[in-house]
Amino acid sequence: MKELPVLPAETRRLLAPFWAAQEERAPGGRPRNGSFPAGNGAPEHQKPMPIASLSLFFEKFCPVLVDTANWHQPKGIEKKGDFYRHLIRYRSPDMETYIQDCSSRRHRLLHRLKMQGYQWRYLKAETTWNLIVGIGNAHVLETGLTLNRMYGFPYLPGSTVKGLTRYFASMALAAELAIPTDDEVVGKLWLEILEIPEEQRRRQRLRKLIAQATAGGSEAPDEPADSSEAAMAATVARWDEKVHLFQRVFGVLGQKGAVIFFDALPEVKQNERLPLVVDIVNPHYGPYYVGNDQPAPPADYYHPKPVQFLCVGPKACFRFYVATTDPELLAQVIDSTKGWLPRALGTWGIGAKTRSGYGQMQILDAPVHKGGRRNGGRHE
Repeated sequence: MKELPVLPAETRRLLAPFWAAQEERAPGGRPRNGSFPAGNGAPEHQKPMPIASLSLFFEKFCPVLVDTANWHQPKGIEKKGDFYRHLIRYRSPDMETYIQDCSSRRHRLLHRLKMQGYQWRYLKAETTWNLIVGIGNAHVLETGLTLNRMYGFPYLPGSTVKGLTRYFASMALAAELAIPTDDEVVGKLWLEILEIPEEQRRRQRLRKLIAQATAGGSEAPDEPADSSEAAMAATVARWDEKVHLFQRVFGVLGQKGAVIFFDALPEVKQNERLPLVVDIVNPHYGPYYVGNDQPAPPADYYHPKPVQFLCVGPKACFRFYVATTDPELLAQVIDSTKGWLPRALGTWGIGAKTRSGYGQMQILDAPVHKGGRRNGGRHE
């Protein structure tokens, strides 16, 4: 590996705990696998320096700490895990203070929105198992994690929250109208209708969808023979009301949605730490999944290649905020019993690998607020 220039003293002090851990594990006091280029200076065994910005350390210092050319090899896998554990162990205690400060800033923003006629509500949800958002982000170690660029704590982007709620709403409305979305043609037509802004064209497509859904398949005629025109028109109007509600909430081409979905920030109590853990996925049938001209069978004699990644652990609490000027839409999105968002979080989960149980959440409460109020110098 090409020799790097000598790092500044403060940087060496910041990286010293990781280097020391590598020296303890390597024979002869030398770093394993040549992870650290000569010229960086020997580790200084001083008091560990807290990692002020987890995102900066995770994104920028990673190539210095890990042999990124060989991280997928057995020894490289160990170093990758050590890097993640180093992040967790030496992260700055100020992270929780940053979270509280950002939450206070959020409430000041909501108070200003209230003055403009908006109403807002939030729900509090807690992870029941690990949560990861942004695992597919571009990263030198293959797996990423969505971190606040400025303060370094994990969060759920508003676009992620809205995307989850939107897709759950489309499936919930389909179930309410008894639309067989498991039929490929019918399901595709339903999602297409949700994107049509023109009422006349949308209702024409709804007539076709109703005919297919009533007949129970994609091979149905355009209109059922035993349905009168009046009954068809009434059904189309009723279904179009549901589609219009969906479009009012989430928007459509040429029209923005009436509901604002905010980033979901973690919530920590005093003297508590946000749980961060190192998890692992261990594919045993790599050659089978890769695929080629001669596909390999899913046999047990392949060598598994574990992949470690950083994620949020169980019992992590997040607050989900939405705001709008329409109280009806507010209840439809976030009501604790019938709202799309709490049902999506509790049923599907949020983030990556939800089919494997990641991102599952338990709804703790959903109090109603019309604006922020001060309590002991802080917003709640």
